[in-house]
Amino acid sequence: MFGTDLTSWNLHVSPVVRSLEFYIGISLFPLSTWIKSSFIKNTKYSRSISSVLELLTLVIVIALVIIKNGAWMRGDYVLLFGLLIVVYSWDYGIFSTFLSTFIFRKIGSIEFEFFILHQVIIRIINLDFVLLNLHWAYRSIIAFIILLICCWIWKYYFKSPTTKWMEYIFRRLKQVCL
Repeated sequence: MFGTDLTSWNLHVSPVVRSLEFYIGISLFPLSTWIKSSFIKNTKYSRSISSVLELLTLVIVIALVIIKNGAWMRGDYVLLFGLLIVVYSWDYGIFSTFLSTFIFRKIGSIEFEFFILHQVIIRIINLDFVLLNLHWAYRSIIAFIILLICCWIWKYYFKSPTTKWMEYIFRRLKQVCL
């Protein structure tokens, strides 16, 4: 929302904010399992209810993206995404069924690489394409495609050597410290 403002960057990577999000997620798990076991599994219309809740939450999230022109602060969407995760975790709705397909499982297999690389790719795309006056939606699509390519390259060519290198460094540090 504030561009390259230090406050915006710090809020995005702040261990305090990330910890709060993590604990919100953990606290939603018992609620999710309780709702699933006592309501969703015992309701005749569980697929319909789950699908409507998925659609409603998804529409609100997309509306926020459009209204805020792609620039949000974390507080605007953390609770909505938490709700979306709770509803998807029931795995009864149309969208959660769709997201369980092969292509989305493949994308899920590069989750770590995606998390590590996404900010770098987004910043590069925004710098390179800002002169072309591309709409943020087009830059997002371009960034997503480039990000997927970079993630697959990292996963298949750099993950193993990097893991070995990190394990070697940690073993050396352990020897020095102990």
